Amino acid sequence: LTESAILEKLDHSNEEALQQFQIALEIYRNSKDSHGEVSTLKNISIVYRNQRKYHESLKVLKEALQIVEERKLDYGSNTFYISMGNTYDEALGVFGVLI
Repeated sequence: LTESAILEKLDHSNEEALQQFQIALEIYRNSKDSHGEVSTLKNISIVYRNQRKYHESLKVLKEALQIVEERKLDYGSNTFYISMGNTYDEALGVFGVLI
């Protein structure tokens, strides 16, 4: 499911990608696959960012970061901080104010 969601995302069909990622997220959560869960959350945040839904994107990134830190995953929490910074930067460029 995740691969088809990525393809949809690349085709700029954000709503379809979001639906596919939500299905993948549920599967990863049910199977207790933390890395899949975190990776899918990061992809969901990208879709929200593409839709200029910056608040939602940041919320999902914070959720993923919390999972990484609480479960002590070897995922590289710095990538989430970078993504958050990029999201704030993009929002600032679009709206002229921080969200």
